[in-house]
Amino acid sequence: MTLTVTELKALTLSEDLTGIISDITDAQFVALLNQALILKQTEIKKDVPAAFEKTTTLTMGGGGYELSLPADIDPDATKNSMLFWDTTRPRFSIVSRGVYRRFGNVLRFDWMQTVGKQFGFEYRSYINTYSDASMGTSVAETEHPRSSLYIRHEIRKLFYDALQQNEQSSAGINYGSMSNRLS
Repeated sequence: MTLTVTELKALTLSEDLTGIISDITDAQFVALLNQALILKQTEIKKDVPAAFEKTTTLTMGGGGYELSLPADIDPDATKNSMLFWDTTRPRFSIVSRGVYRRFGNVLRFDWMQTVGKQFGFEYRSYINTYSDASMGTSVAETEHPRSSLYIRHEIRKLFYDALQQNEQSSAGINYGSMSNRLS
């Protein structure tokens, strides 16, 4: 079950034994969530690959030369994306010689394509970053129960370490070890 940011916050606060974290604001919680997702990225990739490995269909626009990439891909950071001639037969990949990145999230073909032609695109997106303005947003990384649990432990660890001005606290060490054991 995927949790929203609000549900994740409520669950994280309810599991805390000391209760000190209960006064945390949405903005503080989201900052800790984003930090925890970065720290636990490797483990999340194993448990919730759908948050990273994505397949979509791209449709050729009006000009027949340019194809827009999905908004959640960072072409500067993602080097292992693959474009396919056919959306149903992913083995037919397009060699990079004829296609290059023009700017931002746009691919450009060296030759005209049929307007409306569909291509398959497989890519890795990076962990979403959440904001306190979107507390109702689903946190894809909580889809797997174990991933959800160690993210919550990691958030509490970061919170208690922050109280000690980034020195490890006993509560931080405790939650950190629980997070590490699970992941």
